Amino acid sequence: MTTGVGEIRELRTLPDFEAVVAAGVGFLVVTDRSTPTHVHRAKCPAVQAQHFVTKVVTNGGKRGRYYHCMTLEAVQTRFRSARWCGVCHPERPA
Repeated sequence: MTTGVGEIRELRTLPDFEAVVAAGVGFLVVTDRSTPTHVHRAKCPAVQAQHFVTKVVTNGGKRGRYYHCMTLEAVQTRFRSARWCGVCHPERPA
């Protein structure tokens, strides 16, 4: 599960999601058809496995998807209108 500095990788399986969260490196982008796209730190407590399972595994990503990226610059380039998580504040220095 190597992610290059500027690469954005879609997470499609629970083991991939769990590996990203366990590593705690980089950022997660969660898209949704009914709410704005949000950017989180990989270790954000607001990002939960059961939400990933519902959105990606059970519903096949029809209403939203999860992405992992190592840099905010890459996230901002692809997801220009994304909002920052109010729990983990990824826009602030760690």
